[in-house]
Amino acid sequence: IKTSLLIRTKSTEPQVETKTREEREENVRNCFSVNQQSYALYPKSSVILVDDGYTSGETMKEAVRILKRAGVKRILAFVLAKT
Repeated sequence: IKTSLLIRTKSTEPQVETKTREEREENVRNCFSVNQQSYALYPKSSVILVDDGYTSGETMKEAVRILKRAGVKRILAFVLAKT
């Protein structure tokens, strides 16, 4: 298990504190990057992405976008709770 593949690059307010989908999308836009040291060990591999809470799906969508841009070929996404 690698817990350091994604790095939060900007501080964001919790998604449940935003009111609209547009605010949530803007809140998480470009808030992640790929940790190149971790990713270099497993290029073009599959990733299981786990999020602790699902509000609108924008955080998960942004994480998937960044991982795909880095070259991850397959992403399985799981959420522990829906808010």
